[in-house]
Amino acid sequence: MVRYREQSYRTPALDCRRPTIIRSRQALADGSAEHTTNGASWLEVYTDTKIPVGGATGTGSENRDLWTVTSDNESVTVPAGTFDAVVFQKAGSTNKTYWYVRGVGKVKETGGQVEELVSFMLTP
Repeated sequence: MVRYREQSYRTPALDCRRPTIIRSRQALADGSAEHTTNGASWLEVYTDTKIPVGGATGTGSENRDLWTVTSDNESVTVPAGTFDAVVFQKAGSTNKTYWYVRGVGKVKETGGQVEELVSFMLTP
């Protein structure tokens, strides 16, 4: 899986892209008991590559994040509504907490900044 991040405004000369082969990001959305049971944990290993604007060769560094399910059913209220979520904590390159709702996706993220789902639409 290759995932691209937005440009970093702290270093505007870099176009931050993270080529990644990861199981855990996919696992966050897979809904399996292995990744949604309270207390479950797994290690994510990936390379973070920063590519300078202009296409020069980027440099990569290996990162390791430990993911843990801290709750398999927690009520969370965000601008889009109130949901029953699975809560993940990530410790490693950054420390964050994520609230994921089956069928919706990430509804909240904390750690460094707060992101909350404002609205969504389910299509048949």
